[in-house]
Amino acid sequence: MTINIPPKLPLRFFRWFCHPKLKDSIEGDLMELYAERVKDFGKRKADIQFIGDVLLLFRPDIIRPTEGYKNLNSYGMYKSHFIIGIRNLLRNKGYSFINIGGLALGITVAMLIGLWVHDEFSYDKHNENYDNIATVLQNNTVDGNIETWTSQSYQLGAELRNSYGNYFKRVVMSSFPVSTILSDREKTFTATGSFMEAEAPELLALKMLHGTRAGLQDQSSIMLSASVANSLFGSVDPLGKIVKIDNSVDLKVTGVYQDLPDHSSFKNDLYFIAPLDVLINRGGRSLGWINNWLQVFVQVADNVNMQKASIVIKDV
Repeated sequence: MTINIPPKLPLRFFRWFCHPKLKDSIEGDLMELYAERVKDFGKRKADIQFIGDVLLLFRPDIIRPTEGYKNLNSYGMYKSHFIIGIRNLLRNKGYSFINIGGLALGITVAMLIGLWVHDEFSYDKHNENYDNIATVLQNNTVDGNIETWTSQSYQLGAELRNSYGNYFKRVVMSSFPVSTILSDREKTFTATGSFMEAEAPELLALKMLHGTRAGLQDQSSIMLSASVANSLFGSVDPLGKIVKIDNSVDLKVTGVYQDLPDHSSFKNDLYFIAPLDVLINRGGRSLGWINNWLQVFVQVADNVNMQKASIVIKDV
């Protein structure tokens, strides 16, 4: 008695993909049909036809379910639900408009709040010294109420350096932002900037495009933002060019820095930086303890946390 055995690889493939509930009956039909073809056409032709039958059976209604899905025909169920949903929306247009409009409005508001929160938490984070820098504030009692001021006296900077130097890596005094006329020989316009001490560019971690952060060490210097430098000099190299401020003082450009990003505290207030002594030499500025007319920025030392430094200087 001769036993006709079909090709092993197609048979294994069929047994792998076929649904368990259908496998026995379909396999029996395949084997019976294969035996008849061997008898009628020979084994070689029967093998080829058997392979074709297996491939034709590889379809969704016969394939075993994938793990995690009951049936690959669930696509049809989802399609049906989708069509029913669309019909219901069209049938109840007013109700649908209210629900979809409310959902869209809620999503929009949530996105706007998310963007606002992200912007708030990213404020000044572009500065590599973010975790170690601060503005020095002072509390004063006025008519029985405690008021907090950002303005400080000129002597505070020297006091922090001399008496508390171990706590601070940098102490930088700065004017409040001022609107100033900047001009070269051909162009004149108004820009907002500050007069600051020489270490300001390092404390602010300015990204220099021309020159270095040490530019303010020259007391007749000025550093410009990229937008201001472009407005004054175009594509010409600005280093060494002379800029007159308020039509009275000539300063040499020693650096150009990248414009500060939108989420910076100085975004609209630091289009130029000039040495603090330039402002002092123009007169009208008290150098004693009495008048408060400038800001003091600090960068705490690497081994000092901000809270400790704050407690140490609270009675200065």
